[in-house]
Amino acid sequence: MKILLALLFLNLSFLPTAFADTETDETARSGPCRADVEKLCKGIQPGEGRIVNCLKQNEAQVSAACKARREKHKERRAERRENVKQIVESCKTDIDTLCKDKKAGRGRIIDCLKENEATLSPACKAAVAEAPTRPAQK
Repeated sequence: MKILLALLFLNLSFLPTAFADTETDETARSGPCRADVEKLCKGIQPGEGRIVNCLKQNEAQVSAACKARREKHKERRAERRENVKQIVESCKTDIDTLCKDKKAGRGRIIDCLKENEATLSPACKAAVAEAPTRPAQK
């Protein structure tokens, strides 16, 4: 059970890191999607994914540049999920023994694994070394 929680929270610990990880209303309104949002989603109050949903609903009218940006972010999320899956699969024992007293969430499990790098199993050490770095939490 702790492994499943670790998987969930390892995955979630990378979410609030920037548009590279997840698309939010705020980030959807920037860069190549800005003009699309102004044109297609005018009057929609940002927040709770309303802008992102508007872009999804108007996908046929979204510019190629915005579509490319959104696709790249989907690929990054998929890659991140695969990295998390690899860490959990490789670190089951290490998480249960070294991080059993750590509350999952906000990257605490991955931080625990990194703090205990010297004692990690070889497979876990390799998986943690390949993990994307998170920016400092605010």
